[in-house]
Amino acid sequence: MINLLLQLPGFRLWEFAQGLLGAISAKPTMLLSLNLPTLGHQIRSWRVVDDLPKGASIGQGTDGKFRTFVLKEYPPALCGALATSFVQTLSSIPVDATVQIPCNFVERCSSMDCKVYSEEMGPDFAGGAFIGK
Repeated sequence: MINLLLQLPGFRLWEFAQGLLGAISAKPTMLLSLNLPTLGHQIRSWRVVDDLPKGASIGQGTDGKFRTFVLKEYPPALCGALATSFVQTLSSIPVDATVQIPCNFVERCSSMDCKVYSEEMGPDFAGGAFIGK
């Protein structure tokens, strides 16, 4: 399916290691994007280290949590690369100022603005089976 999508205009598969962007281990990653031509450049420009971290995030720690737990969140530099790429791409699209956005849509979007975050990451799941603690 991925190979089929990659034949379509605007799709691109980006391969990189999150460790270069601040993750505690190498964490090889692939992202499939559509119409984000600057993402690769942004990932390179937000790099925070020259060499991959040598640590491994496998197994369980003494607290019983899986060491992969901290890898559930993208490192801030990867978030910055994604955000910058989105902003650059969206800024280049012409805007039709005559389009009216329905008030109920604006209200709905405004209500989804989260300002309170928890410390919980949530459980790990694989194939519908609970595997976390």
